[in-house]
Amino acid sequence: MTLDLEIVPVAEKDMTEELAQEIMQVQQAAFPQTEELQRQRWYHAPLADDDLWFTVQLKGKLIGSTRVVHRRIKAPTGEFTVAGIGNVCAHPKDAAGIGAGRKSLKAVQKYITEAGTVDFGLLFCGERLRTYYGYFGWQLIENQIFRTDAEGNRLAERPADSELAMIYPGRLTVDQWPDGEIDLNGRDW
Repeated sequence: MTLDLEIVPVAEKDMTEELAQEIMQVQQAAFPQTEELQRQRWYHAPLADDDLWFTVQLKGKLIGSTRVVHRRIKAPTGEFTVAGIGNVCAHPKDAAGIGAGRKSLKAVQKYITEAGTVDFGLLFCGERLRTYYGYFGWQLIENQIFRTDAEGNRLAERPADSELAMIYPGRLTVDQWPDGEIDLNGRDW
């Protein structure tokens, strides 16, 4: 079945209050147990003006979204620009089985490869999503990754539901991903 799903990228700085509320409602339906998403649209890293939201709409109704966080990260060989993928969700009823997640992810990947400013896409996920993202070309990385928490403490461990890190090529190929420790220069997403 082919549906007319529309993917609309929206910059955080251009977000309307109405769309922000719609995104939050879809997130709450998709992740009812995630406390943070009951009161805000972000999980770890607070919103920034240059964040992009890839919204998934069906006949004008929001049924899913994906957040893209832009960040300069540090590696032993220098700094890189990543598009951090987070808050990937689709409404469990309105978007079930219609390819909303797949189409959204493909739009984000197209952005990563065509933006001209992004070296890599970077996402964090649990083991249960490793195969899903792998199917779309995301590659597992083994670097130790440092982030900061809400109080600014430097941490290496990751939450159990996002212990894996995966990359997608942008301006650089997967083979150009650096070895060694990675510093996210802030909170994860």
